[in-house]
Amino acid sequence: MIDRIREALVYGLGWEWGALLSIPAVIAAVILLVRFVGLKRALQIGAGLGAILGFLTLQRRARQQGWQDREAKLTRDTDEAVADYRKKQDEVADLSGAELDRRAQRWVRDDEAR
Repeated sequence: MIDRIREALVYGLGWEWGALLSIPAVIAAVILLVRFVGLKRALQIGAGLGAILGFLTLQRRARQQGWQDREAKLTRDTDEAVADYRKKQDEVADLSGAELDRRAQRWVRDDEAR
């Protein structure tokens, strides 16, 4: 039920309206919390929730940084592989016909030996 309401708010009204409507809800929750547990305890709860939110934000950023590092390494590896491939293609293009035939026969022999 709550998921349906959330989907209706987020997808039906857009995230801007969802954020705008959540502000009064948060204010009401804070007022009720202070009323039921007192100001000191409400501040402690707020500090705890703030610490948890900060920790989760740092975790998400660290995870994103890890993905960026892996992506950069993959890009470097791909660039190196493409450069090696092009270098080999250039070497093969520069070979004479007899040398190319000798290498092809050697590759076939090695392949059959496996």
